[in-house]
Amino acid sequence: MKTKILLSAVLLTASLLAIHADPAADVTGAAQKLANESNYSWHTTVVGPSGSVISPGPIDGKIQKDGLMYIKRHPVQNPLPDAKFSNLPLEIMMHGAHILVHAPDPDGGWETLADFIASDLQGPGPFVSDMMKHFQPPAAQAASLLIISDSLKLADGSYTGDLSADAAKKLLAPGNATVSNASGTVQFWINDGDLTKYEYKVAGTVKSGDTETQINRDTTVEIQNAGATTITVPPDAKKLLH
Repeated sequence: MKTKILLSAVLLTASLLAIHADPAADVTGAAQKLANESNYSWHTTVVGPSGSVISPGPIDGKIQKDGLMYIKRHPVQNPLPDAKFSNLPLEIMMHGAHILVHAPDPDGGWETLADFIASDLQGPGPFVSDMMKHFQPPAAQAASLLIISDSLKLADGSYTGDLSADAAKKLLAPGNATVSNASGTVQFWINDGDLTKYEYKVAGTVKSGDTETQINRDTTVEIQNAGATTITVPPDAKKLLH
């Protein structure tokens, strides 16, 4: 009897080890499963230097499998006077090549990104355009983070890996900013094959003009309401999406 119990325990342990023999495959499968959902929501929070223009307020998003996506970008609580557009609250609707913007103007409605830019060339339009150029919904971003991570391992209920210096640089400051001493880590949480949360931390020195700033940024994305998310498209936005 003792031999049978011991053998069963050994087989169970071997089975569990086999299930998690390839952490990258686990995360890939969870990200793909999320991408295949009919819809889902997410909540993104960014923690960085207090009041930094590089640390935006939280983002709430929704996406459908047909590509319709809604993003609500909240302002930070205590923005710096020179933070300008990075602290601007915005609503964005996207479907295919169509990108619509709703800025915090009580008399305004939804408008195309092109019109939003044209209405004020010195305004936030180019900032929004650049933001959307680099934006990825969570399923795609999780997959991208996995690709640029190294030594992924399962420990204490999550999958953790290191980001390459080049990857950390791009996450710190997309574009042509000068970044040095960049480093980063990524972490994924999976429950019953479902990606429930991921987090990436990046640090480095960002140079803008003659000013160098040490940045330590922690971005957390929580997945919510998979299969139970709905996007309501206002009538004025619906006309512009078709």
